Amino acid sequence: MNKKLLMSCTIAATLIFQGCANTIKYDDKPASKTVEKGVDSNQLSASSLEMVESLLNSDEVKKATKGTRPLIAVFGMIDFTADKLDLATINGHIYGKLDKANRFRFADPNQLAAKSKDLTGSLYDLVEDGKTGQTLAQSLDADYMLVGEISNVIRTQ
Repeated sequence: MNKKLLMSCTIAATLIFQGCANTIKYDDKPASKTVEKGVDSNQLSASSLEMVESLLNSDEVKKATKGTRPLIAVFGMIDFTADKLDLATINGHIYGKLDKANRFRFADPNQLAAKSKDLTGSLYDLVEDGKTGQTLAQSLDADYMLVGEISNVIRTQ
C-alpha cells in the first residue's frame, strides 16, 4: 500500500513540475511601447496640411467656391493636450495653404481673436458645439469657419 501511495505521489509531482515548466506563447510580436518624447511640429504641420488639401479637393468646397470667394474665419488648431505644441507654426501653415489656393477671402484675425474672447463657454465648446462656431462666424460676417483640435498625441517606438 505504501508503494502505491509513493508511486502515485511521484507521478503527481512529475506532472505538476512538467506543467509549471511549460511556457505558453500567445503572440510573436511585442507590443509597441508609448514613448515620452517631444512632439515634432513638422509632422503635425504635414498632417494638418494634408487635411487642408483634402478639404480643398472635396466636392462641397469646390461647389461653394466655384465662381466666388466666400469669407472664411480661420481660428486654426486648438491644443487640448498636455504637450507644449507650436500651434502658431501649424496655424500659419494652414493659413498659408488656404491663401495659396486663392478660393477664400479671410476674416480679420485680430477681430476673430477679440470676438472669440467673448465666448461664454470654453474653447472646447467651439470645437464640439456647432452653434458656438456659427455664432462666432456670424459675428464676423464670415460664411465659413475653420477650427480644429489636437486632443491626443501618441508616439510609439
